[in-house]
Amino acid sequence: MLATYKTASSYQDTGSAIVVETDSKPVQSAPHVGDILVSYRTYFVRPNMFRFDWKSPRTRLREASVWSNDGKKPYLWTPEVAAHDDSFTFRTSKYLDMAIMDAGRSSAGAVWPLISLFIKEASVMSFADHLEMATELVLVREEPVDGEMCFAIKANFSGVPWTLWIAKQRKIIRKTRTVYSYGSFDESVETGVRHVYVADETRRDIRINEPISKAVFNYRPTLRPNDVDLTR
Repeated sequence: MLATYKTASSYQDTGSAIVVETDSKPVQSAPHVGDILVSYRTYFVRPNMFRFDWKSPRTRLREASVWSNDGKKPYLWTPEVAAHDDSFTFRTSKYLDMAIMDAGRSSAGAVWPLISLFIKEASVMSFADHLEMATELVLVREEPVDGEMCFAIKANFSGVPWTLWIAKQRKIIRKTRTVYSYGSFDESVETGVRHVYVADETRRDIRINEPISKAVFNYRPTLRPNDVDLTR
């Protein structure tokens, strides 16, 4: 699987992360089973052109983006954190890994796995690094994801349980399942109770080694009156 991503000349997909399990006694702010945490699109052309678009409750359901058309300067189009409205900020970042980390906050981390598989500089520790250090790797079963037969593999990433569905023939990730924490950190320290939920992230419309127009990576967002452009 890692070799498939390492040698791919291009890649694109659509996907979403959906809550499948919650605490037995969730707090008021907990997501509900069936809630969509994030929906997204991924584009990549080797060596290092990429674009990741997403929508989530954290983006006020506007489409956010992180991308680079030259592999050197990443651009961000993300919610204005301090604002109480739906304003976005358009800016650049000096470091790719910081841009990916920033994008991860409002994309439920969905930006990280594949972009870090394609571009090593996208993360201090890539998804491949976590896989190579994973413990308790177990092939638990074979089952289809959207009709494509997959290996379902359980793993432990530094104490966090993951399940990966890997397509048997194409050797690509079709789905992942993992645990997310929510709620106040201070409260969890005081009470000793850690609130969590489980979400499935499924990737569809996957196309590998097919042409992608350069216009995809020369993206510029359309700003509304209350948005901020820091690239000028």
